[in-house]
Amino acid sequence: MMQLTLTHYLVMSVLILSAGLITLFLRKSPLGKLMGVELILTAAALNFAAFGAYAQRNGLDGEFFSLLIMLTAAVQTIIAVALIVSYHRAGGRV
Repeated sequence: MMQLTLTHYLVMSVLILSAGLITLFLRKSPLGKLMGVELILTAAALNFAAFGAYAQRNGLDGEFFSLLIMLTAAVQTIIAVALIVSYHRAGGRV
């Protein structure tokens, strides 16, 4: 069975980051831009977790920062959904 190295995680992170940047720049709607930002945050969280797992010291720094990024992304999503619902209730199109 193939062992996953740090390079595998970094390549996956670059792919997710590039998909997020492409989505952020090509989408015109706020929902599409939010989706791009979420992908960028996911790539950053993957980087932190990968470097935290492959670091030579016994700390949870990478995992902690990944958890912080996921918490920030969740709060951002909640605020965006609340704004979309209030805009829709006011009679606008999403």
